[in-house]
Amino acid sequence: MPADGETTSLRLTGARFRLASGAEVGPLDAEASARRIALIGDWSAWFRCLEGDAALIAGSAELDAAPLASALRGTRVALAPCDPALPLHWTFQRYLQESAALGGRSQRLAREATEAALARFSLGPSAGRTLGALSSVERRLLSLVHATLGAPRVLCCEAPLRRLNLPAAERIEAALELAAADAALIVSVDAVPALGPARSLVDRADVLLLRDATQARRLEPHELELSERLHALVSAQADAFERELLARGVSARRLGRVEAAFAYLPATEHGDCVRFALALPDGASIELVLEAARRANAPLLELVPG
Repeated sequence: MPADGETTSLRLTGARFRLASGAEVGPLDAEASARRIALIGDWSAWFRCLEGDAALIAGSAELDAAPLASALRGTRVALAPCDPALPLHWTFQRYLQESAALGGRSQRLAREATEAALARFSLGPSAGRTLGALSSVERRLLSLVHATLGAPRVLCCEAPLRRLNLPAAERIEAALELAAADAALIVSVDAVPALGPARSLVDRADVLLLRDATQARRLEPHELELSERLHALVSAQADAFERELLARGVSARRLGRVEAAFAYLPATEHGDCVRFALALPDGASIELVLEAARRANAPLLELVPG
């Protein structure tokens, strides 16, 4: 486990990057030192420079007090890129084991490290699957687990939730939390929704850095939008759920039954699979809705901005 308060640092001073395509990005100025840093927007040039696929052509760029382009040369910093190229005929286990061996371990130690990683992230059933047969969420998990093999003190994850549906994003978010238990974390998201796993990642960060079309800047938490209008779908106890919402000052309007959800529910619950439009009181959080669902024993199938 990292020592309490251990941080990593990111610094850009007039940094201009040239991508492999020849396009140039910057100049960018940003600075952060924290246990968890969230990068919001398009930070691909930063990740490509870290990976060695983009050049710093002006200014300076540092990660963890080292030049960005050489930060991965030791074992302190590791990168989980978004959807890297993979040897598609290799198995999940072989890919991890070969990577562990390239890090200097003997074959025995590489095998043990791989088995420990598969167990830690509950990926035993995926061990024998070929990489070409993996789903998008399994590929993201592979990239994350691969980055943890060397027990880095700083873990950099590029857009791990990009284009994933809600169950897949929740699975990646849980794996990230497990990985971040013993490493400082720098994670990027393309945008910040009002709800969901990407919002949770951002909300748990100590420092937010936003890159828009012209600059990079520090973003304060109060600048993030909080949706006061939501859609909720419950699979049972719709009447009780509505009563609990109203008791907490949450406006609730029934939008009707959701026929498409019936295929996943017992026939006895079909009458209560109902979607609601909700409006939170000023300044309230979604915890009011979650509490109402718990008190009503109403399973929430969906809770999204409305």
